[in-house]
Amino acid sequence: MRQTHAAYFGLQKSVCQRPTAEILNIAVVFVRVDEAAYQSYQFADARPWQALATVNRVFRGAYTNGQATFYGGLGSTACDLGYGIPKPGDEWMVYVSSGDGRVIYAFPAGVAFAADPNIRQ
Repeated sequence: MRQTHAAYFGLQKSVCQRPTAEILNIAVVFVRVDEAAYQSYQFADARPWQALATVNRVFRGAYTNGQATFYGGLGSTACDLGYGIPKPGDEWMVYVSSGDGRVIYAFPAGVAFAADPNIRQ
């Protein structure tokens, strides 16, 4: 009789499932960029930027702040996700920690809708 990995390690099935926003206690928030600017400091292979955006819709979790601030270009070119600085009016999806309200990940909306099966347009 073949056992699943969960049974073999004595884990409940739910422990082995892919984490979701609810399990991780993260809010998934759709925003529209108001402004974005490069930061004054730069590194040899990084160009950090910061964006301020207005919340349009909360897809998952709870987020009561009307705005979100998120960053990009912080890592070296080899490590950065590669999304350029957004323009005013661009739509992004931000994943916000409900613990401290900090944006953990930010993706252009088209990327998030295509990659995250838990959200729908």
